[in-house]
Amino acid sequence: MDPKQFTRFAVLLLIVFLGLYLGWRWGSGSKSPEIALKIPNFEKSPEKSGKAEIPRTTPMADWGDRPIRYPDGAVQGEILFTFNDESSYRKYLWAMEQAGLQPLGQIDTLRILRLKTSVLSQLKIPFESIDFGFNYRVSQPAPPIEALPEGLFAPASYNQTAAQITKSLEGDGSGVLVAVLDSGLFPHTDFEDVAVEELVLTGGQADDPGAKHGTSVASIISGSNGVAPASSLFIVRVLGEEGEGHSFHVAEGIIHAVERGAKILNMSLGLYEDSALLRHAVQYAHNQGVLMVAAAGNDRYTQLSYPAAYAEVLSVTAVDARHQQAGFPNQSAEIDFAAPGVGIFAATEEGKSGQFTGTSAAAPFVSGTLAALLSKGDLLSPDQAVAQLEQSLNEAGALGDDPLYGGGWIDWERLSETEAERPDIALADIYFPPEASPGTNVSVDIVIQNRGNRWLSGGELVVQLSDSPDRQTFALRSTQPGEAFSQKIYVQVPPAQLLEKIRVTAVVQTDDAVADVVPDNNFKIVEFGATP
Repeated sequence: MDPKQFTRFAVLLLIVFLGLYLGWRWGSGSKSPEIALKIPNFEKSPEKSGKAEIPRTTPMADWGDRPIRYPDGAVQGEILFTFNDESSYRKYLWAMEQAGLQPLGQIDTLRILRLKTSVLSQLKIPFESIDFGFNYRVSQPAPPIEALPEGLFAPASYNQTAAQITKSLEGDGSGVLVAVLDSGLFPHTDFEDVAVEELVLTGGQADDPGAKHGTSVASIISGSNGVAPASSLFIVRVLGEEGEGHSFHVAEGIIHAVERGAKILNMSLGLYEDSALLRHAVQYAHNQGVLMVAAAGNDRYTQLSYPAAYAEVLSVTAVDARHQQAGFPNQSAEIDFAAPGVGIFAATEEGKSGQFTGTSAAAPFVSGTLAALLSKGDLLSPDQAVAQLEQSLNEAGALGDDPLYGGGWIDWERLSETEAERPDIALADIYFPPEASPGTNVSVDIVIQNRGNRWLSGGELVVQLSDSPDRQTFALRSTQPGEAFSQKIYVQVPPAQLLEKIRVTAVVQTDDAVADVVPDNNFKIVEFGATP
């Protein structure tokens, strides 16, 4: 074969192979999107209880070319695009418009699009500055009755309205707009004198079925029975009839509330996936100086739901009328406040009121209190209002921040203290380490707190174990207002088979016991041991 014939043969062979390759690509095109975008395949992470984990940012150049695998809790058939620059965002919107396509939703402030996955096969324009994410399902916290295991103590109901519980609080919320991201609002006489604006992101009206939860939350914050009765409400319906929604609407609601001028956002809702979208919205609100409050969740998990789990959000757990952790809340060292959350008398439906229980009820106590503080004549900044609230916390559980109570439960009498001297030494708690093993010696912390507004010195702590006639006496050290400390004692945990209990009785008093304004908090009895 001469060189010319060989050249013609090689060219012909190349054409044949090229034709076969193009034919294969054309035939496979119906099985995968014809788009320059590549979709990541997120495998399950063993480090987070088997739930799929999404990188905070996923550069398009790093995406794989396998089909989308939706993580647990993600809305099927949807994706979220976050654009890293305004130019790419506007170009993509223009490309969609030219193709006759519409996004399911968009948040211009964050440059985020909510899209059907079918868009991937209809647009063939590559963009290199897009991060990929999922839209997650969000819901109001589970009913507490379902979270309490059989045999657990029954939490004590307050059977009072929020206004009755916080009656001594100064400031009425005037001039403060509080956004309530929830299930809407039913008409109710509690809100007759309240300025209310509404935004519905779920379709329909704010008072459509399912608004009972949001109505109860709002009535704890504002209105005739609320903590801050004169505060204004911006009702953002992000949860539907069954109390469920998704993270895109929550993020969208956060942005709308900030742009509307809300100073406080209450979110008695949550999810257990760390949504990049929700994180971005929370960070935006935080950067604008807006306070965000969220329920810790009612599932008895050892983690918080989001958005309560974000550092920028104030997380709230629930206590009962005995100021004991209510049993059903999630536990975490990230909890900020404990507030009333059992048997709160609140608005429910049009013309009706009833008991409301859960961390959903506890969170609006914090929101309403912050609104009241911000409305006071001394014009506190948001950070100053939070700091003042923290200074009013009563110790409970282990000394310092702990997974059950966070920084402690809110004492509205302390928060509203006048200049008059108010001495109050309190036996805050008797803390028994939960990891203690039967038959071993363990240390028990007797937690004492100065809940007054002046220094206290002198006095003693007296401790007695079970029926023993012997008493242990400890001298109290000087403490400044709000300060707490612990005194350790050592006890032997009864063997499990004996079904015995250790009873610890403790009494604390200062040298000037007559002047103590709250003598009822000087005494406590706690039992530890096996349960039959």
